[in-house]
Amino acid sequence: LSLDLSLNLSLNLDLKLNLSLSLNLNLNLSLNLSLNLNLNLSLNLSLNIGLSLNLNLNLILNHNLNFNLNLSLSLNLGLILNLNLNFNLNLNFNLNLNLNFNLNLNLNLNLNLNLNLNLNLNLNLNLNLNLNINLNLNLNLNLNLNLNHNLNLNLNLNLNLNLNLNLNLNLNLNLNLNLNLIL
Repeated sequence: LSLDLSLNLSLNLDLKLNLSLSLNLNLNLSLNLSLNLNLNLSLNLSLNIGLSLNLNLNLILNHNLNFNLNLSLSLNLGLILNLNLNFNLNLNFNLNLNLNFNLNLNLNLNLNLNLNLNLNLNLNLNLNLNLNINLNLNLNLNLNLNLNHNLNLNLNLNLNLNLNLNLNLNLNLNLNLNLNLIL
């Protein structure tokens, strides 16, 4: 199968486009941020140190000397620390944004389009079909019939069927497409 196809197409297009675009955008953005932080820290520290020293010395020398020494030392140290910390943070943030956007677009478009289309199509189809069918049929029929007063019928049927099918298909397709586009 051979097919030759030629197509010539010419197109002339004049296009004029006027486009007006107006965009008004008003954006109001308000942001209020308030942060209140209260921190109360109380520290109570009490330290009590008590030291007591008692020393008793009795010395007797020669029946007439009496020496008595009494030493008492008491040390009390008291430390009381009270710490109060107040931290207040107030943050106010106000943002007002006004955005005005005006866009005027005038577009003049002149389009000249020349389209030349040349299409050459060559189609070559080669089909080779080889079909081999081998059919072997063997039929063996043995019939024994005895007719006296007793009827004996023996039928032996042997059927052998061998079918061989060989199919070879070669398909060659050549497609040549030439497209010339001028824009």
